[in-house]
Amino acid sequence: MTTSNDIQNRQLEHLFEVQLEYKEDKPPVSTEGKVGEYIGSGEGTANGSQINGSIHWTLFEAQSETVCESNMFGVIETDDGAKIKFDTMGFFMRPDQDNPNLWVTSAAVKFDTEDDRYRWLNAILGVWEGELDMGTKRHHYQVYARPTG
Repeated sequence: MTTSNDIQNRQLEHLFEVQLEYKEDKPPVSTEGKVGEYIGSGEGTANGSQINGSIHWTLFEAQSETVCESNMFGVIETDDGAKIKFDTMGFFMRPDQDNPNLWVTSAAVKFDTEDDRYRWLNAILGVWEGELDMGTKRHHYQVYARPTG
């Protein structure tokens, strides 16, 4: 049985940092079974102690003026040749009406890979948090997970 002390002693481990940029002519990675409407796609990077590579992503949202339900997904192509799919479900929120370009986000992220070196990701549910600058169309996120051990 899990106690409150067990829960308090579990800390999230930083997996990697994500930098994403919207690309005008980039087609969606997929459009099947996603939340909301297609917003855009782009490219980016993942950089961390265990995962580094390029990212191809697509974003769907159920939009409102200050909060959007979001579904971002795509694939990380690691520097060592693996492909790691990711799928996030979360929210974007505009916390400051005086700064309409800044949106913060938090989401759960599920990974899927067939590569043995990264198969451990299939057994975890990560946390994705950060911000989107609508003015520059750039995203910056941190990805965390509870240690599996």
